Amino acid sequence: MGLTDIVIETGLQPYDVQALIPLIESAGGVITDWQGGRCDDGGDVLACGDPALHATLLEGMAGA
Repeated sequence: MGLTDIVIETGLQPYDVQALIPLIESAGGVITDWQGGRCDDGGDVLACGDPALHATLLEGMAGA
């Protein structure tokens, strides 16, 4: 339904996120770790439906 714009999680296991990566990306969203890298191994994850919002959040998180 598009009601969630941002998901920020920490401490995820690979099985928590691996199935979601292709779904989010094929829908036009972005899902990465908190540094903008791949999150296939879980850990700290940032997911956004809007790539521009994702980039803005990564910049803000880097400055924190």
